[in-house]
Amino acid sequence: MYVVTVADPRADSPALQGKLKYLSFTVNLDGSFKGVVEANYHGMAVNEGQLLFEAMLACPQGEVCKAKGLTPVEAIRGMRDLTVISFTPPATIRYMKNGVSYVAVGANGQVTVRRELTRRA
Repeated sequence: MYVVTVADPRADSPALQGKLKYLSFTVNLDGSFKGVVEANYHGMAVNEGQLLFEAMLACPQGEVCKAKGLTPVEAIRGMRDLTVISFTPPATIRYMKNGVSYVAVGANGQVTVRRELTRRA
């Protein structure tokens, strides 16, 4: 098994708040993806990198998604491109992706993702 770590070399700054700082994942000897070991976002304490990875693979409730789903590489790219808003232990992560706010909740080995509705004033 191999452990791969991807890191953003920039120092912490308010402009990077919630952006990916580093991500470690494991790959089997045959090259197949095994899982996320750790994900750290600038200024955020996220202890559930695997939950966030699985959220990238999940189809948000009420949305129509690609039939084939994402590959692990596409899910990792999604983790790179999102902004974490908050993490509430044990397993709730709010994040922004493509200008849309989502909530991912892990329970009983399942990950549920839903789009957050924004209220207009």
